[in-house]
Formats: sequence, structure tokens, C-alpha cells
Amino acid sequence: MEEALKISMTHRKIKQIDHLKFGNDIASLPLFCSPASDLSSLVNQYRNDLSNLLNVHAPVLTRSITGRPHSPWYTDQLRDLKRNKRSSERNWLSTGLQVHKLIFMETSKVYYDALENAKQCYYRDKISNSDQRKLFKFIDGLFKPQGVSTLPTHTSSLDLANRFMAYFSGKVNNLRSGMEYPTIQLSRASLPVPSTCTFSEFGLVTQETVRTVILNSPPKSCSLDPLPTSLLKVFIEKISAPIASIVNLSLSSGDFPVSLKHGLVIPRIKKESLNPEILKNYRPITNLPFLAKTLERLAATQLNQHLSTNGLYSEMQSAYRANYSTETALVRVCNDINMALDIHEEVILVLLDLSSAFDMIDHEILITRLADSLGIRGTVLRWIKSYLYNRTQSIVIGDVQSVISPIDCGVPQGSVLGPMLFSLYVSPIEGIIQSHGLQPMLYTDDAQMYITFKKSDRSIAMDRLSYCAQDVMSWMVNKLVCNASKTEVVHFSSRFLLRDPIPEITLNGDVIESSPAARDLGVSLDHYLKMSTRVNDLCRTATLALKRISRIRRYLNSTCCEQLVHAFVSSRLDYCNSLLIGLPDKEISKIQRIQNSAARLVTKTKKRDHITPILRKLHWLTIDKRIVFKVLIITYKALHGLSSKYISDLLTLKRSSCILRSNYQDSLKLETPTFKTKNYGGKAFSVCAPRLWNDLPRDLRNSPSLETFKRGLKTYLFNQ
Repeated sequence: MEEALKISMTHRKIKQIDHLKFGNDIASLPLFCSPASDLSSLVNQYRNDLSNLLNVHAPVLTRSITGRPHSPWYTDQLRDLKRNKRSSERNWLSTGLQVHKLIFMETSKVYYDALENAKQCYYRDKISNSDQRKLFKFIDGLFKPQGVSTLPTHTSSLDLANRFMAYFSGKVNNLRSGMEYPTIQLSRASLPVPSTCTFSEFGLVTQETVRTVILNSPPKSCSLDPLPTSLLKVFIEKISAPIASIVNLSLSSGDFPVSLKHGLVIPRIKKESLNPEILKNYRPITNLPFLAKTLERLAATQLNQHLSTNGLYSEMQSAYRANYSTETALVRVCNDINMALDIHEEVILVLLDLSSAFDMIDHEILITRLADSLGIRGTVLRWIKSYLYNRTQSIVIGDVQSVISPIDCGVPQGSVLGPMLFSLYVSPIEGIIQSHGLQPMLYTDDAQMYITFKKSDRSIAMDRLSYCAQDVMSWMVNKLVCNASKTEVVHFSSRFLLRDPIPEITLNGDVIESSPAARDLGVSLDHYLKMSTRVNDLCRTATLALKRISRIRRYLNSTCCEQLVHAFVSSRLDYCNSLLIGLPDKEISKIQRIQNSAARLVTKTKKRDHITPILRKLHWLTIDKRIVFKVLIITYKALHGLSSKYISDLLTLKRSSCILRSNYQDSLKLETPTFKTKNYGGKAFSVCAPRLWNDLPRDLRNSPSLETFKRGLKTYLFNQ
């Protein structure tokens, strides 16, 4: 028999730390008694003092474990019960007496009952005490096939880490060296702003602000942290003072601490279906110290305030902004397409793919754009320069790190400030697209443009699209590369008209053919905008999630099961479900069957039991009402300044020439645009939202807050 593999593991007993003693020892650290006066020394003091203290209270322990499948619910008590069961079994087999058989059956029942109870307690505790991120990780690990590697085959972790480092660094260098254009700035890419829109000094932060930001931050930790984030949050009342000092020293001096510029990069496979042996199938995710991300959050808050107050954000950029999302972006795009198809026009949508977008940002171009176009000057600009320059990274495979490599361009994926800076970097694309009469929509590195036209004007529209594509490619002198092989084109037309194919589109010398459907921000859009592809994708993924939950249903109570259903099924059914408004009943019924199965799984009811009482007991809205609920929530937000401007622009308040009390009370009624076809114009947000909104009771429309409106709307729809 093959001997089980022994594995050496290191760990700390964090949960066994005496919090009272640990807190007293924190107060006596030099970090509090005699803090350093300069930024670099203070950061080093923070890291060294807290790290040394953790080593005293929870030193690193090493133990050897047997490499066999681990059952976390299996306790010493269960082990004793199993030993007793096996003993009684051997006794019965040796004697053959009926009394010994009965004893064996009884001990078996006790063991299996205890085992079942242990599993139930384990799953319930895990599910009830996990946030969304931990819940997804727990369930994925639970059902992931054993023995399936998410890393290339290797004999040395160090060699693999160095291979990844060479690949990621070489990929960016090859893309940049292969550019044909000189590094220049196009005139339209730099727009001066009035001097009143400058932002040159950060404001100082208080301990209370630091405490609030840290407590509201995700509980993620990095191996570079001196304390686990969970432990830091426990003692935040004490530790917020030195953190606030570090933040204020950094922001006031325009210097980002050097020791916080190093990132640990973890290769993550892009899709589980991809070949794990091919390095290009991996995405580099940077893990940064928690203190670095806290500093970024506090700086990003002030930077965001400057950009929002002065209207400096790109209007059609939907990422990393309050009240903007993938759903608002898709609602606007689909609205424009539906309204065009309603009047028998056609639409061409181009979904651009930028290669290694975050890693390709040129620091000099970004700094110039921040200063010239966005009014960022002085200490703020100096701080951003310090944040960008002289960064380093290393690849992590298990407990092994690769050689340290400098970063000459790009922003780290996994940082707080990086996505915001990337959005500002690519913001000129919007103006370029609009200058050709096309409509842009941006979501970080997902850039798309579309043009509507009459069939008789197709050749003119194709020329405009071609010129626009050329200008966008010319703008790529800003050290970005468009990946033509992943760029998609969809030609939308009414299904009631004869469809003529469009010519091929040339993008930077590569020919791109129109596709019958494409995935836009996670939603499949077909060329007739019937949304049937989206419905089928939704049902497939939701069904798979439901089957996974059903495999452990016996160990869950109703509350835990419902929590899992909401996390893995309802969340999928609700994602961008406002796009499904007006679909035929046969499509909605497909999704409704998924919800019915989920309700039966939660309540353990039979397949033939009538579903309506079950849904009412759970207080779940049916799928058609959930769609209406989402549309009306977006409408309420748009009317109260809680949504993107491009959504608010689709709605117009109804005006009356007569000043009557009834007109005043119905001041929040909306104009409903005219449309020709129910299948297109009737599904557009600018049409269906006013119709649904005006049908609501007056008191509900006049709700004073979003939460009040949500509660009232759900009750209203539930009682219909």
C-alpha cells in the first residue's frame, strides 16, 4: 500500500491571542511612545513593531500533516465513535451472536447521526459567518474537481514563478516595442481647464476618518502585512493614530512610501475551461499591503471629489463611479439600439479589446494628462508621480516568490487607485468617437462604440465608422494596443425586415467580420436583440449553481439554503435583468422555472406542489415582477440624482400649462415617448420606464428616500 504523503505547513494561532494583553502591549510599542518623525522611518516602525508583536503573541508554527482528503467537520469525538463502531462490528463478526449485531447496529446509528449533525453544524456555521467573497470561495472549493490544477505542471515553484515573471514582463515589453507610431499627444487628447478647477493640495485626514475607512474596507490581507486585517480591525481604535500620521505625512509631502510600492502578483487563470499549461491564459492579480490600499482609498476619495465637483469625469465612463454600473451602461446601449430598430434603422456595435490595458499605461502620458486636462497640480501631482514610479513586483507560487522585477509602466491590477487612473487615461477616446457622430460607452478597459443609420445611408455610416476606427487606432500612440482578434462587431437590424449583411470592417489592418451575437459586459446580445441567447446563458449558469446547492441541501437548514440561493442563483437572475423587460412569456417562463426550482429546494416541497403559495411564503417576487422592480428602481434613482447622467437624460418630467393642485401633486409623472413596435420601442427604457412609473400610486412615486421606495414598491408588486 502506497504511503500517504506528508506535507509541512506553517500557521499562526490568531484566534487564541489574548486581546487584553495584546492591546496593552500595543500601547507600549515605540510606535506609540516615541514615533519616528519622517515618513519612511514611521512606516518601517509601523511594520516592524506590529510584526514583532505578532510573533510574540502568535509565533509561526510548523507542523506535518498527512496529505489525504480533509474533512473539516471530522472531530476527535467522531473519531472515537467510529472506533467504537468498528470495534462492535469486529465483535459481531467474530461471534455471530444476534445481541452483538444489535449492539453494532446501535453504535453505527449513533456514529452516523453524530456525523450528520457535525456536517450540518459545519455548513451552517460556514455559510452564516461568511461574507459574499468567502461564500463564493467556500462553495467553489467544495465542488471543484479534486486533482485539477490551476497552475502549469512544474517540479519547482521557484522556476515556475520566474517563468511567469519573464512572461508577464516580456509580454508588455513586446507590445510596447512593436508599436509603429511615435509617442506624441493628439491635440484633442489634451483639453485645458480653467484655473479654478485645479487640485494641488490634499486635505489632512482625521483618526475617525481612517477608522471608518478601514472598518468599511474588505477584510483582505497580504503576506506583506504586519497584522492580519481581521486583527487590525479589532484594535483599530489604538492603531488608527499611527496610520493617520502615516497618511497625513504622505499626502502633505507628496511622497508615497517606498516600502508600500512592492506588490505580490498571483497568476489567476482567466477561465477554468482554458488550458492551464499555457501562460497566456493567466491574468496577473497584484496583492498589495493593506496599509498601501488604505492610503490609496483616502487619496482616491479626495481625487474623486475634485473630478466629480468640476465635472471632469468622462460622461460615458461607467466604471468605479457612484451611481454608475455595468447595468446602467447596458441599459443606455440597449435603449439606443431598440429605439433605432423601432424606426427601422440599423445599428453597428464595435466592442474594442485592449491588450494588457492596465499594464500598458505610460506614466509620462498619464501625468501630462492629469496636469493639462484635469487640473491636478502641486503636491497632488507629485504624490501621484511617487505612487506610479519605482514600483516593483514578484510572482508568488505557494510560499515561494520569484526574483523582484521593476515596473516601468502600468498600474497594478488589484489596487484601489489603479482603475481610476486608467479610466482617466483612456477618457479622450470618448471625444474621438463622438467627433465622428458615433456613440461611445466605456467601462474601464471595455470600450465600445456604435452608430445608428438608415439602410439607405449604410455606405456613409460605414465610412464614418472606418474613419472613427482609424482615429481611435491613431490615438493608440498613447502606448495602448487594440487586440483585433478579440474585438467584436455586431450588426443589429429589425427582425421584421430583410437582413442584408454589412461589409467587413478593417481595424488597424486586421479584417473583422460581423458576429451574430457578442458578449457585452457579461450579457449576450444577439443581432435581433431578442435576448434569447442571454436567457439561455442565464438559465444554464443558474441551473448549474442550483445543482451544486442541492448536493449539500441535506446538511442545511432553510435559512442557510436560502442564503446560498440568493448568493448563487438570485444574484444571477437579477444581474442586468432590467434588459429583459418586454420579453415574450415563453422566455420569461424559462427563468421562472429556475426560480420555482430554487423555491422548492429551499422549502423542500415536491415538484407537483403548487408554486404560488411557496413563493408568497418566501416573499419572493416572480421573475416578471423582479424585472419591473429593477426598472422602477433605476427610474427612481434617475429622477433623484442617484443615477448616471446618460440614464437621467432618457427621462423627461411631464409639464402642464395649467397650474392646478392635481398637477403639482403629480409633478413626478413622466412623458412617454411614442413608438411603433412593441418588440423594440416598447422594450426601450425611455418608453417602458415612464409607462411603469406613471402607473404607480402617487404616494409611492413621492417616496422620500430610496429605501422607503424599495420597501413600498416590493409590497405594491407583491400584492398585485
